[in-house]
Amino acid sequence: MTLFPPLQDADLQQKLDFEIKMRDGTTKLLQACKHEAQAVEAAKNLLTSNTRMMAYMSKLQRRKTAEVMGKENSEATNGHQAREPCKAKVAVSDIRIPLMWREPELSKTRGEGRRCAVFCVLKQGLNIQDTQLVHVDRTMTDITFDDIIVFEDVVHDFSLTVEVYYTVLEDDLAFASTPRKIKHKINSMSASIGKSMGKKVQAYLTNIVSSPPISRGPKFHLAASVELSLRDASDSIRTHDLKILYNVEYSSSHISLYGNLCCRLAVQPRCMVEECAAGFLNLQEMVGGLPNWTRRWCVLKGPYLRTWAYPEEMEEKEPLLSLHIRQDTRVVEVDKMTMKRPNSFDVITRVSGEDQPHIFAADTKEDRDTWVQAFQRHFAHAEAWQQAYHCMMPIHVPTPCKLPAFLRKGSLYDDLCEYIS
Repeated sequence: MTLFPPLQDADLQQKLDFEIKMRDGTTKLLQACKHEAQAVEAAKNLLTSNTRMMAYMSKLQRRKTAEVMGKENSEATNGHQAREPCKAKVAVSDIRIPLMWREPELSKTRGEGRRCAVFCVLKQGLNIQDTQLVHVDRTMTDITFDDIIVFEDVVHDFSLTVEVYYTVLEDDLAFASTPRKIKHKINSMSASIGKSMGKKVQAYLTNIVSSPPISRGPKFHLAASVELSLRDASDSIRTHDLKILYNVEYSSSHISLYGNLCCRLAVQPRCMVEECAAGFLNLQEMVGGLPNWTRRWCVLKGPYLRTWAYPEEMEEKEPLLSLHIRQDTRVVEVDKMTMKRPNSFDVITRVSGEDQPHIFAADTKEDRDTWVQAFQRHFAHAEAWQQAYHCMMPIHVPTPCKLPAFLRKGSLYDDLCEYIS
């Protein structure tokens, strides 16, 4: 038996190959950067790409290990799928990180580290995304990110990690102009020390200049992180404690975090936006003290079972009946001896501590079984998603990514070709 479908491994390997190409291209780009903004953006993309690569490689390794050990793959099994909670869309927005500058830092107006570039990496399983870069100086009281980061197909017991990275910005990047200056110096010096000796010196120095540098470009450092889960989900902005992770080497702290991260973590299970069941049912109503059956269009969506006379009325009219489906709601089959109508089931809700029965009848036994199974799945959704099931959390559409500020009409590769020539 194949524990992991080949298609899954192939898809993951394809993603890994893509990130390897991205990393190699970004590395070359970083070495050719002449401007600060270019280098910082490239370094940011390189870090994010490396993070994705590590996640993909770890996942592939775990799959291979599980296959060798003969463990069952929970992703490939079909057991108990009927009762498994639905997946959800998760969005992180309104990210704000308060700053707390120390008095000595506030008094500085010149010198190293007066500006930083900051961004966040958000990790949820194999889905790794990042925010835009924000430039920070000592005049700012907090760091605000306008990004809306959305994760699809998230399970109810998810863990979402937010990591805060920063790098110190210099007045200029001296390394960017150095190769041009050395090349010009070589040509000038070759003419002054003689043709034969000049060629030898030029060849030696050119080899040094053209050799790849050991370390070039900005270095981002992990400043802090926080782990979020379903219990942190809310329709409003909440404050979370950051785990400060300053490296000892950079403990002088070019960026002073207050120790909190504010954000809105919205969780939207599929059962809140998709119909779990829909169709015609017969509803028993009491008219003049006598039971009367009325045909209704019924929709089970979110925490409610709603009914209309016809499907066309859903967009135009309020529902005729709206039952709040909670964890204490029960669905039971009606005793055939007491109910002459076949294929009946009772939806029992709790209102003010008392049971309120609502008897429905399907047209066929198969339809009745389909509705009962839909309710059972819905109960599993409610238990798993907790407050996200009872409170609709809107997820706004992410704004298109803004182009980095350093983009110009000319290409970075044009600059590289100019330098090589």
